[in-house]
Amino acid sequence: MNMPNKFVNNLTDENIMKLEQLWQTSSNFRLRNRSQAILLSFQRVPIDEIAKICNVGRDAVSSWINRWETGGYEGLSDQPKSGRRPTLSKKEALKAGKIALQVPPRPARRLSAIEKKIGKRASRGMLKRMLKKNVVGNESNEEKPVSATNESFVAQGEN
Repeated sequence: MNMPNKFVNNLTDENIMKLEQLWQTSSNFRLRNRSQAILLSFQRVPIDEIAKICNVGRDAVSSWINRWETGGYEGLSDQPKSGRRPTLSKKEALKAGKIALQVPPRPARRLSAIEKKIGKRASRGMLKRMLKKNVVGNESNEEKPVSATNESFVAQGEN
């Protein structure tokens, strides 16, 4: 059965250039994928073929085209996700982890020190996850396991 198609009809040269730039240089994979889909749709490539190229479903491509037509470049970006925002920012989590490593290994003392120095209350679970995930010291997202008792680790963060 031949499925109906819809195409992006009116792209300016400026739009084409910006979409090509997003497609080729964006660090966000989803944005690159969606930009390519809009360009292919403008070239009259059927939705089914775009879906195969982008490795997504037909409905996703159709949704991207609709979002482009209603929202332009903003329509191609990811929408805000639901869920609770983190209690501590990345900087605060890093600072809290360093504080926790400098205090004797008693959760209540660590939490008290964090609250005094940062001004935000952290739970035991949050402290445990922070230390377990090695938030402290992984500023550059390196895949190094970090021990919670490693003193050289604290000195490294002070540079």
